Amino acid sequence: MKQYQNQEPILYCDYQNLLDNKIVILGYFTLSLKVLILPDQLSIRDRKELDGFRGKIHGIPIREIPCFLIGQLAKNTNIANNPISGKVLLDYANSIIKSATSLIGGRFILIECQDNPKLIEFYRLNGYSEFLKDFSNNKTMIQMLKKL
Repeated sequence: MKQYQNQEPILYCDYQNLLDNKIVILGYFTLSLKVLILPDQLSIRDRKELDGFRGKIHGIPIREIPCFLIGQLAKNTNIANNPISGKVLLDYANSIIKSATSLIGGRFILIECQDNPKLIEFYRLNGYSEFLKDFSNNKTMIQMLKKL
């Protein structure tokens, strides 16, 4: 197995198939930046925890926090006995983000997933905490954060 990166998405491909001029995508994910909008009811204490400083700028509560976003994380379920796991993909995404933070800083990784107990438990087991439910677009999405 070997991973190939273009700007987006980041693909995990089967290396042996690549040698035979076949592209078999085992899994993929995308990375980007996103501004997390903080809910009005969030306390100053919680804003301070997210911001890392005061929770306010010039006396006004902080309303936004920049985050790294891992999007579209998926393994190819059409491949029998796919050797790539969701954890391998997530760990690789996390490692790329940690490298980026050494250059540009950052405090949080954001995941937005469907309100699915298996997905939520997967991310919890990998260090993410549920932050907010988003009810827009006729589908409930869960925002989960991981502190760097």
